[in-house]
Amino acid sequence: MFQIFSNYVEENNWLSKLNDFKENRKTKKTQLEKLEKQLAKLNVDTSDYYQNNIDEEYSDIKLSELEKKVTVLDNLENERQKIQNTLKDINNKLLELCGKINSEFQNLINTKLTESEWENKLNELNAKNINIKDEINKISGELNGISVNPSDYIEENPGVEYDAKKYAEIEKEIQQIEDKLKELEKENIELKSEIANLTDTSSTSNWEILTEKLYEKQKEISNSIKQKEAFIIAGYLLHTTIETLRNKEDEQIQNAVNSEYFSNLLFNITGKYNELIINEKQILLASNIGNFYLKDISTGAKEQLLFALRVSLTKDILNDFAFFIFDDAFQHSDYDRRPKLVDQLFNLSDEGWQIIYLTMDDNIRDIFLNKGKNNKNFQEIILGTSTSNDLLSTLF
Repeated sequence: MFQIFSNYVEENNWLSKLNDFKENRKTKKTQLEKLEKQLAKLNVDTSDYYQNNIDEEYSDIKLSELEKKVTVLDNLENERQKIQNTLKDINNKLLELCGKINSEFQNLINTKLTESEWENKLNELNAKNINIKDEINKISGELNGISVNPSDYIEENPGVEYDAKKYAEIEKEIQQIEDKLKELEKENIELKSEIANLTDTSSTSNWEILTEKLYEKQKEISNSIKQKEAFIIAGYLLHTTIETLRNKEDEQIQNAVNSEYFSNLLFNITGKYNELIINEKQILLASNIGNFYLKDISTGAKEQLLFALRVSLTKDILNDFAFFIFDDAFQHSDYDRRPKLVDQLFNLSDEGWQIIYLTMDDNIRDIFLNKGKNNKNFQEIILGTSTSNDLLSTLF
């Protein structure tokens, strides 16, 4: 025990002291395993470990930052090496270029120059070159302004000094006059051709004939315009009169259509609509819940509307009772409205109308038979039979 703990331990404390030692050893072992794992992550050979304490705790973050800095330094080193290589290439090219420049100066001025003399000599040569070009351009401009073939040059002085500006002004004036003449000739030809087409005359005719024909055409067109104006005015007045009459007629028709008799009959038949509205573009059916376009209602509703119109208009026109012949007029009406329609026919019969209804629909036939069994004016006539339906004529 003394060898383990380096001090004397009472016998009664041996077990407790050994247990503490074991726990401490277990803790140290766990810490050692943890450190070994961390060291393994570093990917460093154990021979490179520092045996002595360096007074700095290991940090993954700091190591990662150092690795990034090392990478950046490596990249910078590579860039520095590339720049050095590039500078070396540039220096070699500069040396080669200097040799060429010296060779060019040697060819131009037959003199060898130092590098410090290049710029002054080059500026001097450029200025000299510009002066020579200006002189050439000046002489060339003067010769071009003359517009004379070199072979026609006058060797002796004619006594008149040449003025290029005056010559250019005269040339410009001549060109403007020529252009104006060409434009006038073109307008003259176009005008002559237009007049010839208008007067049915040849464009080769002289201006006297064309002018005479033009005055005749003008007189003819003037008379035609007056006549057309008269037709337009008359047409407008007629249109206005017809439109006024049509509006009055539409108003009369709508008043006649929407009579009290028609409204009551339409509502009794449809159970919904009570007025027909006619405007310039559409026909609508009115009801207590809103207005509906005629084109949007069902075929059965349209037939019921037409039935009400026929009855009310006939009564209004004749001012008396007559007869109606219906050829399955209720065939497209739904089964709920058919009894109402049949009731209206019986009401018309009671008023004095004679009704003839032809049908091949069993349902309509049964409705007539059911409602007419107690009506002395009702009569059923079977006109013929077929394989499927009876042709029934109901008269009353």
